[in-house]
Amino acid sequence: MNSVGCETTKFICQARARFPHEQIGGLGQSNISHNKHKREFYNEASTSKNTGWYKEHMLTHAHIMEAADQLAANKPIVLENGPVFAVVCNANDPQVQAKIKKAKDPHGLNTRGAHQPVGWTVPFAHALDTVDMSLITDERMRRLLADPSELTGRIGALAFLRAIADKRVKHKRNIPDSIIPDEAGAMVQIYTPTGNDSTHKIVRRSMALGVEPVMTSANVSHEKEIIDGERAIQFAHDAGGLAVYLQGRDTADTAVRGSYPILGVREDSFTLERAGCFGADIIARLLFDVPFQPFTAHGELPQPAKYPEYVLHLNDLPDAYSSYKGNDLWFGILATQGWHDELVDMAQEIPDVAPHFARPVERSDRFSRINLAATSAASE
Repeated sequence: MNSVGCETTKFICQARARFPHEQIGGLGQSNISHNKHKREFYNEASTSKNTGWYKEHMLTHAHIMEAADQLAANKPIVLENGPVFAVVCNANDPQVQAKIKKAKDPHGLNTRGAHQPVGWTVPFAHALDTVDMSLITDERMRRLLADPSELTGRIGALAFLRAIADKRVKHKRNIPDSIIPDEAGAMVQIYTPTGNDSTHKIVRRSMALGVEPVMTSANVSHEKEIIDGERAIQFAHDAGGLAVYLQGRDTADTAVRGSYPILGVREDSFTLERAGCFGADIIARLLFDVPFQPFTAHGELPQPAKYPEYVLHLNDLPDAYSSYKGNDLWFGILATQGWHDELVDMAQEIPDVAPHFARPVERSDRFSRINLAATSAASE
């Protein structure tokens, strides 16, 4: 192990010594680099300026199985989900909202509503039928929202989708209120993890165990989201000793940090309800052939990203990406983030829920090393 890997292991060991009752999963090597334009990819809570806690390797098979088992036992976990840490829970747990409120409002200050919706973290094929399509008038949007595979190949693992829910589907499928509140005009918010291998595998395994995974940012309500390991472990400790799972990602020049954008669904266009770690210019290029407005449904500027220095824009990408759009750009962005570089085919080891997982259409071999369909195909 090189000195960087030793330092990362030292950080994990120090964290375990400091918080002996927390489960801390994930080890690997750090690979810190510096953005040629504006960003240095270490954080103030790292063990040193030159060595961060991020690592190249994904969670191991054992970590993934353990995390899914925790969720199946109705135990929330803290997960490094790409650029931001999240609390992940089982929406089938009747106490899920109370557990989230306890984690995000540890001092009982009522900073989080009792029924505040969370992000349904499942494949689009499992959730898009809950979008009320009767309200959408633009035919291009209707086609995209009716095609889980195509939508995955545009915004999978890059953004949340928020839309008015079809209450008939909610009641027919008995979807928990924590996903779709039982009230007029209720919204559903969906995040598909396809594109982020570790989260994707945890979701696959947990769904096979009967879990409906949901997530929300791992931070005290009204505070900035957490993007570094030490703060995440402290948050998990304060939230009652939740298990923490550190994914690996490459800290390349184009790496991002902070919460994901939230895309709204209006009758005639997609909107940007919250800015996030991917800029509006990138979202517009991903949704190049459907209407997109870079402001909210009310015509206002979206809630800004809390870490603007880590937002990825088109001009941050390699010059070769300048003509990419849609699915090609999606693959290209994934290639910059390192959420998949150590893709390991565990389809034979992790029980699959293949009917729920649409495979992104393979458009070209430009990014053949990111064949995200391989895992699903191998299981058939």
